Amino acid sequence: FSNVYVEQSISLEKQLNIIQVADLVLPDKETSFEEYTTMELLSVAMLIVISTFALDFIHTDRSIFKIVDLDEAWSFLQVAQGKTLSMKLVRAGRAMNAGVYFVTQNTDDLLDEKLKNNLGLKFAFRSTDLN
Repeated sequence: FSNVYVEQSISLEKQLNIIQVADLVLPDKETSFEEYTTMELLSVAMLIVISTFALDFIHTDRSIFKIVDLDEAWSFLQVAQGKTLSMKLVRAGRAMNAGVYFVTQNTDDLLDEKLKNNLGLKFAFRSTDLN
């Protein structure tokens, strides 16, 4: 898992933290929690850890504008835990002077009305969907 030597680590004190996660095996939205495989459980746990860091980051100095960018947000938003954490990020972001960017290829990934109603800005490139 690790050679115990960490060259660089994430920190709430740093101006830029990039957490790149590959190969998460997130369950489909139709999969019940009881049906999660071990890999899906571990992936959801990792999602929660990363989101907790993002929430802590958002809650730092309110005088500094912060950005949390969720690339491939569709994978995050299809899991119940991801949806819940997304709402927490958006609401905390609005209160704590932070922007949460959901980057996805399909506007259908953002169909949750509660989430859409809390988004301040929307950018769409080459989309024919009016919603």
